Amino acid sequence: MASMGATLPELLAAIETPGTALSASVKRIPWDDRSDAAVKVTRRRTLRANRAQRAFEASLTLARAGVPVVEPLAWIEDGGRAWFLARVVEGRPLDVLEEGEEAARLAARIHAAGVEHGDFKPQNLVVARKRIVALDLDAATVHGAIPARRARARDLGALVAYAERLGASAKARARIVSAYLEAARFEDDPARFERAVLARSRTKLARWAGA
Repeated sequence: MASMGATLPELLAAIETPGTALSASVKRIPWDDRSDAAVKVTRRRTLRANRAQRAFEASLTLARAGVPVVEPLAWIEDGGRAWFLARVVEGRPLDVLEEGEEAARLAARIHAAGVEHGDFKPQNLVVARKRIVALDLDAATVHGAIPARRARARDLGALVAYAERLGASAKARARIVSAYLEAARFEDDPARFERAVLARSRTKLARWAGA
């Protein structure tokens, strides 16, 4: 368990509070005079840190680095279940066809902070107060250093795949990769990175086609 101020009894009461369902695993509950909170329940499936803990640690790392990200409140585990609490972000869904390049720049900032998002798709990004905010970091990994090229390509490849699926042209997809590279000054082999991104994107599109 970890918390940004709430006590254990308060957290236990929060996860039992009836709320508005945002999805099958997320509900919205009253929190304080600043905002409501989103509560996401997950189940432990591996020996790695549970997904709620990963979301909390990644969000906190990014927030401290000044990256626009959901504000973490707490994570708590009980038996085989864990909960991640964060402030609700009031905004609109990302339009990847219009805002894909800006999303790519956000990916570069996330990677520069030593974090791999793990599920970098438009559904996990929201536009709030004229900036893109990263959500749903329960698949994230805090590396403590810039993630390996393969991990970074996996993140950006997912974004490019969704853009193509929604009708983005080859030129538009290339601009998304270029926007990332302009922001990712740490990438020492841009051509190799671009090939890795396109390979990850093709893999994801093939998986969708075979589903």
